[in-house]
Amino acid sequence: MLIGSTLKHYQIIQSLGRGGMGEVYLARDLTLGRQVALKILRPEVAGDADRRARFEREARAVAALNHPNIVTLHSIESVDDVHFITMEWVQGQTLSALIPPSGLPLDRFFELSLPLVEAVGAAHEQGITHRDLKPENVMVSDTGRVKVLDFGLAKLRGSAVDENAETTMGSSPGQTSVGQIVGTFAYMSPEQVEGRVLDHRSDIFSLGIMLHEMLTGRRPFVGDTNASTMAAILKDVPRPVTELNPAVPSRLATTIQRCLEKDPALRYQSAADLASELAVVRRDLASGVTSRTAPPAQTPSRWAFAAIAIALIAAAAVVAAVWLKRDKPTAVENPAREMEFTQLTHGEGAELFPTLSADGRTLAYVSGGAGSLDIYSLRVGGENPVNLTADSLVDDTQPAFAPDGEHLAFRSEREGGGIFVMGATGESVRRLTDFGYHPAWSPDGTRLVICTQNVGDPTFRFTASQLWSIDLTSGERKLLTNADAAQPSWSPNGHSIAYWGRGEGGGGAGDIWTIPAAGGTPVRVTSEPSIDWNPVWAPDGRSLYFSTNRGGTTNLWRVPIDEQSGQADGKAGPVTTGGGASVHHASVSRDGSRIAYTSLAET
Repeated sequence: MLIGSTLKHYQIIQSLGRGGMGEVYLARDLTLGRQVALKILRPEVAGDADRRARFEREARAVAALNHPNIVTLHSIESVDDVHFITMEWVQGQTLSALIPPSGLPLDRFFELSLPLVEAVGAAHEQGITHRDLKPENVMVSDTGRVKVLDFGLAKLRGSAVDENAETTMGSSPGQTSVGQIVGTFAYMSPEQVEGRVLDHRSDIFSLGIMLHEMLTGRRPFVGDTNASTMAAILKDVPRPVTELNPAVPSRLATTIQRCLEKDPALRYQSAADLASELAVVRRDLASGVTSRTAPPAQTPSRWAFAAIAIALIAAAAVVAAVWLKRDKPTAVENPAREMEFTQLTHGEGAELFPTLSADGRTLAYVSGGAGSLDIYSLRVGGENPVNLTADSLVDDTQPAFAPDGEHLAFRSEREGGGIFVMGATGESVRRLTDFGYHPAWSPDGTRLVICTQNVGDPTFRFTASQLWSIDLTSGERKLLTNADAAQPSWSPNGHSIAYWGRGEGGGGAGDIWTIPAAGGTPVRVTSEPSIDWNPVWAPDGRSLYFSTNRGGTTNLWRVPIDEQSGQADGKAGPVTTGGGASVHHASVSRDGSRIAYTSLAET
C-alpha cells in the first residue's frame, strides 16, 4: 500500500484512479511544496526496457506541449526500480461525471467541446496522436478549465513503434485490461478495433463519440459485450443526434456524423478543421443564423453551366412530418417559406448529378475540377470531397447510390463506355453493360434500369431513348419500352418506373410517364406545354418530384401519384419557386427530409 509512503521527495496522499499504463496518485512535492498527480507505471511496462524507452520518448514530447487545455507533464523519474511520471494535478471533475443522462445544454456543450478539440489539435500539430480519448481522460477544473489527461498511449508521428507492442482493451469506459488493441474499446475508431496503423484521424473518431455523448447522454456505439460494441463501431450507422436530442441544430449533428465516418478519409482531416466548424456553428446559433443563404437571384435567359452548384433542401421537421403523414399528398402552396436552402459544394467549374445515400448523410456528385469529369463523395455539410474515380483518365458521371448505400452505379467512358458499379468509396469497379445512361436502382438492389440516351439539356433531344432493365447478377437485359423514355426512377415499392419522354412519335415538349417495372403500357402522369423532366420518386411512393420550366424558369415540382397504377392522384404543384436559378438532377433521401439537386444560374 503506497498511500502515506514517500517516493523520493513525493509523499503519496491518495489514489486517484487506475489507467492503462499504471496507478495514478495524488502526491505532495515536498521540495516545491505543491500537489501533483503521480503515475506509477505498471511493472510489466516499467520492466520492459524497449517499452519504457518508448514511453519516456513520447512523454518527453508531451512534456513539450504548451497548451492551457493539456495537463502539464513535469518529470519522468525512478527510484528502486519504480518508474513514475509527475504531472499537473487538476482539482475538479471528469467530463464523464458532468454529462447528464439527457446530454448537456448547447451553451455548456460548446464551453467544454471547443477547448477539448483545440487541445487535441495542438497535440496533433506537434505530431502526437492521443489514442485513448474518452470523457474519463478529460478533467474540468473547479474554475471551469478543460484539461486533457493521460497521453500514456500517445503515438508520435513517424516514430518507429510497433502498434501491437502495447495493448490495453477497456472492459468498461473507466477500466482497462490487457488485450490486443490500443485504447479503450468504447471510444475506439474502426482502425483501432482492427489493429491497423493509426494516425491523428483516429482521434477525430474518438472525439465524435465524445461529442455525441455530450449532446445526448449516450454513446453512439453500444453492445452487450466488448465484442459486440466493437462490432457496432465497425458496422453500425449511429442514430442521428437530432433524433436523440431535438434541440441540436442539424449542422451540428452533421458535424458529429462526419467525425464518425468509418473511413478516415471522409472525416475531418484535422482537429483544427473540426474546431473551426464548431466555432462557426456556435457563432451562427448566437446570431440566429441556421444555414448559409442561397445565392442571389439573377434574371433568367439561358443556362450558364459555369455557375452550377449543388444545393440541399432540408424541410422543417413539422413540414416533413406533414408530407409523410398525409394519405393523399397535395401540392404545397408556398413551400419555399418552409424550406431551408444550403449550398453544399463550392468547387470550381460545373458540379452535376448529385445522388444522396439512403440515410441522406453522404452526397456523390460529378465535377470537372480535376480535368475530366470525376465522381466525388462528400459528407453532407462537409468541405473536403473525395475523388472516387481519380484513377480514371476518362469521364465518369451520373452516379446513383444503391439502396443499401454500399455501392454506386454510374456511366463511364472507360473500356469503350457503359454502365459500371463500384463500392461507395470507389473500390471494386466492374463493368455491367456496354451501353446506357442515367442508371437507377430497383428497391431491392438487384437490378438497374437505364436509358439509351444521355440527357444534359432537355431542350436538345433529337432522337428517342429506350428503357432497359439489367440484372446485376446475371447481366440479363430486358427492353421495357420502345416509346421515348429517359432518366428513369424506380418506385420505392418496386411496382413502377417513372421516366420522361415526348409522347407518341416523339412529339410534344416532354411529359412525365410511368410504366410497370416488368414492362407494359406506359401511363402519362403530366400533360402540359412545358417540359416536365427528370422524375424522382418520393420515399413513400405517393408522389413524384420532377423538374419543369412551367412559369418560365426551371423549378422542382411534385405530383401526387398512385404507385401501383402509376397514375396521377392529384394536381402538381411547385416545391421550389426561385427565379434566378433552375433546378435539375434531383435526388431524395430515403426519409424524405432532404433533396439534393443541381442549381443552374440562368443568365
